[in-house]
Amino acid sequence: MAKSHNTISMLILDPSSNEAEQTINILRNSGHAVRATQITSEEELETALEKQSWDLFIVRDGLSDPSPEQCMNIVKHYGSDIHFIMTTVDYSVERNLEILRLGMKDLVPEESDEYFKLVVKRELSSIEDRRGRKQSDKALLETDKRNELLLDSSTEAIAYIIDGMHIYANGAYMELFGYDDPEEIASVPVMDLMDSEYHKGFKKFLKDHSKGIESEDFAFTGLNESKGKFEAFLSLSDSQYDGEDCTQAFVKTADVSDAELEQKLKAMSAEDRLTGLYNEEYFIDQVTVSISNASTENQLSTVLYIDLDGFDKIQDEHGITNSNLFLKEVSYWLIENAPDEAIIARVGDSTFTILIKIQKPDDAEITATNLCNSYSDNLFEVADHTIKDTLSIGVCMIQENSSSAVDVLSNAHFAASNVQSKEGNGIRIHDQSLDSLDSRDDAQTAMKIQDAMDAGHIKIMYEPIVKLQGNAKKIFHAALTYEKEQGNNRPITDIFDIGLRTSTALKLDKWLLTESFGNFSNYLSDHPNCILKVNLTAASLLSENLIESVTDLMSSLEIPEKSVIIEFNEDIAVAHLKKAIEVIKGFSDNNIMTAMNGFGKTLDSQSVINSINCKLFQWLTLDNEFFTDFASNGEIQTKVEELVAFAITNELSTIAPEVSDPSSLALLWPMKVGHIQGEYIASASDSLEFDFSLVAF
Repeated sequence: MAKSHNTISMLILDPSSNEAEQTINILRNSGHAVRATQITSEEELETALEKQSWDLFIVRDGLSDPSPEQCMNIVKHYGSDIHFIMTTVDYSVERNLEILRLGMKDLVPEESDEYFKLVVKRELSSIEDRRGRKQSDKALLETDKRNELLLDSSTEAIAYIIDGMHIYANGAYMELFGYDDPEEIASVPVMDLMDSEYHKGFKKFLKDHSKGIESEDFAFTGLNESKGKFEAFLSLSDSQYDGEDCTQAFVKTADVSDAELEQKLKAMSAEDRLTGLYNEEYFIDQVTVSISNASTENQLSTVLYIDLDGFDKIQDEHGITNSNLFLKEVSYWLIENAPDEAIIARVGDSTFTILIKIQKPDDAEITATNLCNSYSDNLFEVADHTIKDTLSIGVCMIQENSSSAVDVLSNAHFAASNVQSKEGNGIRIHDQSLDSLDSRDDAQTAMKIQDAMDAGHIKIMYEPIVKLQGNAKKIFHAALTYEKEQGNNRPITDIFDIGLRTSTALKLDKWLLTESFGNFSNYLSDHPNCILKVNLTAASLLSENLIESVTDLMSSLEIPEKSVIIEFNEDIAVAHLKKAIEVIKGFSDNNIMTAMNGFGKTLDSQSVINSINCKLFQWLTLDNEFFTDFASNGEIQTKVEELVAFAITNELSTIAPEVSDPSSLALLWPMKVGHIQGEYIASASDSLEFDFSLVAF
């Protein structure tokens, strides 16, 4: 059998050396050259990741310390792009789905060597395709850069046009016609750059070219507002610019001296004129190279985005001249204090960036922290004035899957801005989970929420729900709140515009479920036959593994069936009706109760409930807005009575929220509303403590 020319670099998570060697031999016997390292601890994995890049990571199911999941997190932390394959003695489709959701490539039965070899072959092919694509992208990028450089620096006048309009013009072309702003010439038709007597002829010339008719160069008189008219020739050729089909226009005039080219090349220097550091253009080029090296050379790098916190005040107090001197002093300080071989640039008035190579991700945080602390202790002497300042530093790792240098800088800038918004003098590491959000506003909200969670401002509050008629049932509603001041808790959606379909909303839902279920499990040991109701967002409804997550959590905490109510808002169910039906049926199949919140909010709530099939769920929570002036609004009372009657007909239990006064209760009683909650019963508490025996109606 012919041997593969490419060596597989492979990590194996397996405590048994014999089993690990057997895995290697399966691949060697099928013709692969294998270079493998056995992993039995987190430290060994980190060392392996620091040494080189790897193709595959073969992990055995059921291991701990480290577990396959822990290994995945470490690999992600290092930004390595490694394909995970899990082997198991307990194969099932359900388990395969679980590991695929984790981000692994496949689950392989341990007894099936042939299956294992085919999976490895498939993943190696995928790796080869991906790397080939990266190399092609890199080569294309380099070619585009060279072409752009040639175009920009060329003394020949060249432009790209679509339908007679400019989409690009190089410097020589713009100068020839008297323009210095690319956006300005982009709004000018090519024909307007010619004397009017040539317009008709140029239209025919352009039309003939579109039909593929060969013709001589088009002679015309060009217009330049400052220099007057000039004679020129124009030739056209089919081309592409920025991936779009277009026409290249080449204008020939008398020979131009090389002085212009020399001036342009000088302007393209990599140096920042004020500080002598690199400029932004050069820095972005170097970050682009680092992104490529992250995948081809296993070289970890990071970008530090540095804002001077007090520069505006320094400029106001000391003037422009002295503030420029201060910037020079800062640049000297950065050169002295940054790691060796760091690339340092000035990319804004008071903004600097540093590109450094690192051995492991934690090195970036250490470097940024040391710079921040050292800078705040430093005294700068400028024109007989002593200046003291602080830094806001954003840190963004460069990884194999980093999309572009601009994105890396943007992420680092975003992290620095977050530090500066909190009075500066600190660092922040860019959270890669924010990259999945749709906008910077969503990401900013996610960062604020994480800060609030870290500070303990986000809490879970429990509000009792009591039954109006019949035997009392102990029910609590768990909800996330934000405590801005001691004892002042408000619904989290009143404080943060979370975006109910974002990863932030999903993260909060998971935290709510985990924490509230944990507390509820402890409470059940002394208070059996109690029920917990939890309202979830659209993010959870649309997630792929909600039902499995809830059932697994209940099982691990030994929470009995029929002890939990999972609730969704009616407007969310309407917007995602098909998914809502699927999820509610799934919960019903697992004997988990579900509820619809905001019943009556939409125009045709009863039809919505019927569409979902009311036999699948058990509870309806009336819309909160009904109870803002319920006692004094007869129209709302009639509406609520109609909704409650519908619920009773369909054997659904009803909950009236936000009940705050006895007059509302007196009106709800004859309507046969099943349950009530609100300030009239009790305020929400951060613990599951309420004496239901004290409430009797």
